[in-house]
Amino acid sequence: MAITTLYASIEGILEAVETYLVAEMEDGGKLEEVKSYGLMSSDMPTPPYPGLWWSAGTLAAPSALTSVREIWEMPIVIASLTWSDQPDTGSVHNTKPAAEGRTGGILANKLASDARGILLDSYTLGLDYVSGLKSDRFDPAAPIDRKKQTFSALALVNVTFATTRS
Repeated sequence: MAITTLYASIEGILEAVETYLVAEMEDGGKLEEVKSYGLMSSDMPTPPYPGLWWSAGTLAAPSALTSVREIWEMPIVIASLTWSDQPDTGSVHNTKPAAEGRTGGILANKLASDARGILLDSYTLGLDYVSGLKSDRFDPAAPIDRKKQTFSALALVNVTFATTRS
């Protein structure tokens, strides 16, 4: 197993997350509805809907295995962002029935859930220093604007990986 530094591992994991998710945004893929995507940042402009965004959460304190190797756990936060022309009426699902087209809360839940599943199915993100992924939390869609037409759902996937101390 090739073990790398903490910084390089984090960058490699985020690149692998993007690779796996973007591959499913092609026609016929699980995430084909996505029109905007990328790494979350605090100064993001309002993207085209629907969107899928991800970031690294706070890493858990390492478990030292040897004097030169550490095991880390890093949450990947996945956020879907959707818009509906029908304001929320009190249900987290809101919007039109699926038969009329997935919009709003239904689509936000689908995208976050599918993205979570894609990462979990990879098991190691194709990286030899990653020992596994596991599901952590899922926050179902809820309106996030005053008009209750913009929805977001969140999924967390924990990535366990090894690094060197230097």
